[in-house]
Amino acid sequence: EEAPVEEASPSDCVELTFDGLSLADVDQDEFKAEIKENLVTMGMTREALNELQIRLREGSIIAELIGPVAALEEVRAQPLAEMKVCGVQAAVTKGAERLVPVQAEETEAAQPPPPPPPPQPLEEEPLAEEAQPDVEAKATAP
Repeated sequence: EEAPVEEASPSDCVELTFDGLSLADVDQDEFKAEIKENLVTMGMTREALNELQIRLREGSIIAELIGPVAALEEVRAQPLAEMKVCGVQAAVTKGAERLVPVQAEETEAAQPPPPPPPPQPLEEEPLAEEAQPDVEAKATAP
């Protein structure tokens, strides 16, 4: 049971807190199943979902979603703050941002490069304006 936990470092985790609920008062298997149903409804693939572990602990109820980088990136892409389990709104209390910079060296090659900046059309407009007087000058020259 400890082996999967060792595979994921603490930063490979997203933590959701459900205030007002007590771990002793809920069926933990049903609670985890409801979290998974929410993630699938939000658009997470079942393949990525199957790679996740969900651990519950006290403190209201805190659900730790633990898994490989790719699966957790998919979790982070979902509107987690909209999730409701047992009628209680989730609060993302840890791991909402992309991976912690400490891991950047290890995962940098696996992450896609950032998209290029959008083209700047403002630079082209002055060129077009400069070209117009030349066209007029050529048209009146002959």
